[in-house]
Amino acid sequence: MINTLIPIIEGLPDPLDYKDEHHTWLSPLKLKSTASSHPEFIQLVDQFVEASKGTRKSNHVKTLRKHWELILLLKLISRVWQYTAMWWSLMETRANQTFDCWVG
Repeated sequence: MINTLIPIIEGLPDPLDYKDEHHTWLSPLKLKSTASSHPEFIQLVDQFVEASKGTRKSNHVKTLRKHWELILLLKLISRVWQYTAMWWSLMETRANQTFDCWVG
């Protein structure tokens, strides 16, 4: 069996992600402006910046805004992962349960 598979695998072309043009390199963590939730996210960031800017100068407010964007975006991402983990845990629990079909 292995003697049959090796020539087949060697005859296949390289996978697309093996070549550099298909790699996605690290990029700034930012919500895309085309995302459906972008307007609400910007409004949320504006609220946090407004509440915490105090008497900062404009260049410091820009830095503060970047920090709030990053903090809120990471919080949103962590909530998605938390819900995903909770869902998998629930599915795992349900898979391990036995149901008595002979109720009578």
